[in-house]
Amino acid sequence: MTTAILSSVDPARSGIASAVLNAARQLGGAIGVAAFGAWVSGVTAEQIISGLNVAALTAAALLIVATILALSVRPNPQKSRESRSDELIAG
Repeated sequence: MTTAILSSVDPARSGIASAVLNAARQLGGAIGVAAFGAWVSGVTAEQIISGLNVAALTAAALLIVATILALSVRPNPQKSRESRSDELIAG
């Protein structure tokens, strides 16, 4: 993820991009811990187990969504090779 983001920005702005990425990771981690902690919290053992079930199912669903999203935006290496070879032939 870091390589993909930093390779997509101008080298002069790579420090800013790295800082924004790290801040987003920290914020996402803090929000995630708070959200899952809120679901798990409970007074009795049954409430805690129920919260753990909800948190685990939510995490699994988010992982599936993230995987589908990552696969849909991933560049096609074969297509980029073909376009580079077409540019070389044309140039």
